[in-house]
Order: sequence, then structure tokens, then C-alpha cells
Amino acid sequence: MSLLVISDLTLRIAGRTLLDGASLSIDPGRKIGLVGRNGAGKSTLLAAIAGDIAPDGGSIHLSARARMARIRQEA
Repeated sequence: MSLLVISDLTLRIAGRTLLDGASLSIDPGRKIGLVGRNGAGKSTLLAAIAGDIAPDGGSIHLSARARMARIRQEA
């Protein structure tokens, strides 16, 4: 069973499409990194995974046994 499954995800902020049709599956024991330039949508993706914002399309399923921690960018 995957810890995180993202299917056909679309995310938009202020009319700008950040992700369009993105899919991902992360299995237990895997380690990943999220890199990209400023404004690419990294924090927006993490906010969507955490449930802070709703995706514009697609689905995000985070396993109940998964733990996610974040540090806010703003002080």
C-alpha cells in the first residue's frame, strides 16, 4: 500500500497553472526530495497534500499511517 498517491492532479494559483495532470505514488521506505525554482509550486503542492488547499482537479490520498511535518516559510 502506498503512503501517498496523487492522481491526475491540477493546481492553480491566481489563474496560473502550477500542475496539470500530475501523478505520483510513494511507497513505504522511499525517500524523496522536492526541488524547483521559486514560484514553481513546491509549497502549494505540500499545502494540497496536507489538506490546507483543495486541488483544482484530480485527487490526493495520504495514508492514515503517514506523517507529514512542515516548517512555515513566513516568520
